[in-house]
Amino acid sequence: FVCAAPERQTPLHDATETIAHEWVRPVDMLDRHTDGGVDLMLPTQRSLQWLHEHDSTHAVLAAAAAAATPEGNYQRG
Repeated sequence: FVCAAPERQTPLHDATETIAHEWVRPVDMLDRHTDGGVDLMLPTQRSLQWLHEHDSTHAVLAAAAAAATPEGNYQRG
């Protein structure tokens, strides 16, 4: 899922699945992965690549809303 975070949102993590946080552009994290500076699981790599294809939060949200879902592209309305 994707959502827009409110301005000045304070990120929290559960100390189990997520143990730290850092605001970073998707392309920068992908570059760090390519350079060997960070390990990323394949689903995370694909998510970052998809995010990088869009130039704004609005574009990401619009693309996500238009994407097909396993249930057949149902949308709330």
